[in-house]
Amino acid sequence: LSNANLTGASLTAANLTAANLTSAQMYSVDLSNATVTGANFQGVQGLTSEQEQYLKEHGAINVPQ
Repeated sequence: LSNANLTGASLTAANLTAANLTSAQMYSVDLSNATVTGANFQGVQGLTSEQEQYLKEHGAINVPQ
């Protein structure tokens, strides 16, 4: 999923464990209840501050600030 344009995608309850989302565009993405342990969010664009907090709390790595 590196460099993917996921704008508007519903990733509700998706298993993104160890996924490589480097430089993905994630504007208006629904990450509700997604499993993100070890998922790499380096350089991702479009996350809200709430999503960034959720990702960090649930084990994602390289979450932008």
